[in-house]
Amino acid sequence: MSESRIPLLFRANREVASRSIPHDVIFEITRRCNLDCSMCYVVGHRESHADELTTEDAKDALNQLADAGALRLTFSGGEPFIRSDFLELVLHAREKTFNIEIYTNGTLIGPATARRLRELAVWQVSISILGAEPATHDGITQSKGSFARATHAIHLLKEAGVKTRIKTLLMQANFHEYPQIVAMARDLGIPFSLDPTVSSRNDGSIDTLEMALTDDQFKELVADPTLGPGSLSFDNVQLQENREDRLNGYMCRAGVSFCDISWNGDVLPCMQYPWSAGNLRTQRFADIWANSPVMLELRAARRKSAPECRECELLPLCFRCPATAALEKGDPLAAYETACHRARLMDEVRRARISRETQGAAPLPQREAS
Repeated sequence: MSESRIPLLFRANREVASRSIPHDVIFEITRRCNLDCSMCYVVGHRESHADELTTEDAKDALNQLADAGALRLTFSGGEPFIRSDFLELVLHAREKTFNIEIYTNGTLIGPATARRLRELAVWQVSISILGAEPATHDGITQSKGSFARATHAIHLLKEAGVKTRIKTLLMQANFHEYPQIVAMARDLGIPFSLDPTVSSRNDGSIDTLEMALTDDQFKELVADPTLGPGSLSFDNVQLQENREDRLNGYMCRAGVSFCDISWNGDVLPCMQYPWSAGNLRTQRFADIWANSPVMLELRAARRKSAPECRECELLPLCFRCPATAALEKGDPLAAYETACHRARLMDEVRRARISRETQGAAPLPQREAS
């Protein structure tokens, strides 16, 4: 494909990556949260923490990110609205011309807050919806009434003119309701995302992984034609061609054009990464980004850098994560069974689709939202 035909956004992202600009940053502004979600990876989210960044510390971090060339900023937590100074920080970020997204459970957003977010020209607010029914959502958050408050926040934001998105972590407890969640988003005319990856907790415990989708649920999800085929549309030749293209690509944008600022000032390649690259209380962000061995290792890595992955035919179907590899294997370049297993499941679905098409069978009917 000629350079002029490559979409502008892809060319811009490629340029950002080639110049190692920290274009996208997630700022976990607090660890605290008012809910108690059963699968949450944040340990100690009910407690106050003396080393949480102060208002001035957080503003200084925003200044440093802006100076380093960051453009897209996502405020996350914990629950960011639990901080009494949160809207003050959003204002400061807008004065630094960041494009702002907010990850929130929505329960602390009222009419005045929704209007203020519109005045601040926040680009998008992503609200976690963990079930289509109150009993399911409230059961996962372990907070009665949280579904009603979250869905009310969506309506308030829409009325205020703030772009809103539904963000759903899928697990065994809510899988049966995902078609209804998709239908809810489509009825509201807002985007949605479905994430099938349950993470271990940030203290290393893995009890949360028992909540992850079963193999059959995962295959049903990736086979759902209403959600788009993605790489499952590849035939065997296309799979091989895509594998060759991906070998020289970065493993992940973490440490390349993306990073995470934690609630205590730690700079991480991403929020799941187990090792800090530095801390803003003792170092400047630009120095951490440019010189930290943690960042440099990821920046130098390509998919072909992983010895066990280099020859794998399923590379285009694999969504291996350096952070998860580091957590499970102690090495961000290592293969790990969770990713390998899901790649094999996706290949089963892909081969079944090819078999149906080869035999001239009618395509699978689109699943109706129940």
